[in-house]
Amino acid sequence: VAGLTAMSEHGDIAAFLRSQPGHPRVDVDRSVIAYNFGDWYGIQTAGGYLASLPNSVRATGFAGPGGHRLMGVAFSVGNKPTAIHTEDVFTGRSGIKVYKDPNFRPRVYGVHELLPWLPGYDAMAMNDHYKDRLTEAAFVKGPAPRLEACADRPDTIQLTLYNPSRIRVHAEMGCRGMVILTDPYFPGWKATVDGAPATIHETYGGLRGVVADQGKHEIVLLYRPLPVVAGAILTFSSWVAALIIAIAGMRRSLLRRQRFQLT
Repeated sequence: VAGLTAMSEHGDIAAFLRSQPGHPRVDVDRSVIAYNFGDWYGIQTAGGYLASLPNSVRATGFAGPGGHRLMGVAFSVGNKPTAIHTEDVFTGRSGIKVYKDPNFRPRVYGVHELLPWLPGYDAMAMNDHYKDRLTEAAFVKGPAPRLEACADRPDTIQLTLYNPSRIRVHAEMGCRGMVILTDPYFPGWKATVDGAPATIHETYGGLRGVVADQGKHEIVLLYRPLPVVAGAILTFSSWVAALIIAIAGMRRSLLRRQRFQLT
């Protein structure tokens, strides 16, 4: 009961964070909040008690302040500021504070330049080598798509829907560029741009990028892993088979009754 009471005391902090636009990520001081705050309140966190991190993101080296800024970690929750979260913006009834990074980056943004992958470099080394350019350019695994430069026509990109299996982004591109979603690159995700299938590129060694041409677009990402699709097909097939068997049984029963009546 004491643990549940402690968790309920942070509801006002969670409400404040959920009210912020753009679905920002949050860093939680685990020495101050000793439970999984993000999972309890449905808020994406970049640290804290029992927070997890996919290997694809761990391999990028985005663990420090620079990585937090690139990943859209706009707020921290604790008793003191961090290296980048310096602006005191909220105090909960428990006395725990919320600090904001005044220079945070959004969860989605556009780039118009792709950096070459240097021979012999892994993702962490690449991100360290290009650390001063990562907010304006990206690098990809595999063939690099063609992008265009248009500094005089900035992009307008918004994360309009975010849930565990469906993400929607509205993008108004000044010219052909790549929309970066700072979520882990992971098999099973599919993308469409204005309803047409699109490639999800592995950017920065572990994040997602989708190319969009000049103009307004709706980008949708859906989690459709093969095992789930196969399971749905098998389930549907089982339902159809059960229905066929049931109909066949009803027909046999009807025929037997008809024969009985004739005799």
